[in-house]
Amino acid sequence: MVVVQQSQIRITPAVLKSAAAAASSTTAWQPLLHVGNTNVRSRKRYAHIIIEHLVLDGSTVPRDQEMSVWGSHIRNSGISLRCCDQVLIRHCIIRNCASGGIVPQHCTDVTIEHCLLEHNVWDGIAPFHCKRVRIRHCTFRKNGGAGISLDGFCVYITISHNIFADNRWQVWSRAAVQVRLLGLSPTAKKICLGGAPGCGYEPEEWQHMAQEVAKYPL
Repeated sequence: MVVVQQSQIRITPAVLKSAAAAASSTTAWQPLLHVGNTNVRSRKRYAHIIIEHLVLDGSTVPRDQEMSVWGSHIRNSGISLRCCDQVLIRHCIIRNCASGGIVPQHCTDVTIEHCLLEHNVWDGIAPFHCKRVRIRHCTFRKNGGAGISLDGFCVYITISHNIFADNRWQVWSRAAVQVRLLGLSPTAKKICLGGAPGCGYEPEEWQHMAQEVAKYPL
């Protein structure tokens, strides 16, 4: 796993290669690239992150069970972000990851554009407790979960002009609010938003989620 804990950084293939050379070896429970906090109790935040032109293939590392020692979020992802603000991810290819392709957690003002996410075991992009996320002009193909999954209390999400093909769900959400879906492709037929059968939290889950979100104010 490559860990980046720095604000105002542009992560390109050359930067990633240099960081990987100095990193410890990747184990089966780590994302390929993690940006931001690794301590779930820390409130330190990182800002102005650009990630571009990366090709990340999860088949190059072992696969292990899904739950993370960092918390109840998915692991084995391609790019994991925690407590980051003003993030731009563009022109990346992420495939064959044992969980999600791109997983922002407790992040604000995230833009993901012109990326290809395919053949991931779970979701292509999976924001968790995020605010103001824009996902546009991306392609989601043959992901085992959803092309885009909005979990936790995500707010102000714009999903526009993406291509979906052969995902279990195209867009899936349990608790997100203020979600805009624009320019959906003709193949985007499996849409599951909060309140639909199989999509919603039970009342006791809502209470628990609200308590968890309160620990990480955006």
